[in-house]
Amino acid sequence: MNVRSIAHVMGTLLLVTGVAMLFPAVCSLLYGDEGDLAAILLSAAVALAVGLPLWWRFRREQRLELNDAFAIAVFGWIAVSAVSALPFIIHGSIRSFTDAFFEMMSGYTTTGATILTDI
Repeated sequence: MNVRSIAHVMGTLLLVTGVAMLFPAVCSLLYGDEGDLAAILLSAAVALAVGLPLWWRFRREQRLELNDAFAIAVFGWIAVSAVSALPFIIHGSIRSFTDAFFEMMSGYTTTGATILTDI
């Protein structure tokens, strides 16, 4: 298992997630919702702060094998869902990390399951 290559791909996934969080931040800014804006920007900063060093440090590692792909799939889903759950926690709209993680994993997998009762 090539841990350095896995770290590079994980960094890339976190960078993409952090940049993708900037789109809802722009929408929040346009609609004047500063409470959501702060939570989204802080979460994007966390994703970028973790992803950029991983991506930069291991950028020359390009050799992946099949078992590396399985590790990336497992840890990628977990990391991206965990980082994406942060705005819910920071904003306070979902108080439990477990519930926020479930909500994001459900959103990414498009299962349609939710813990929210008043949407």
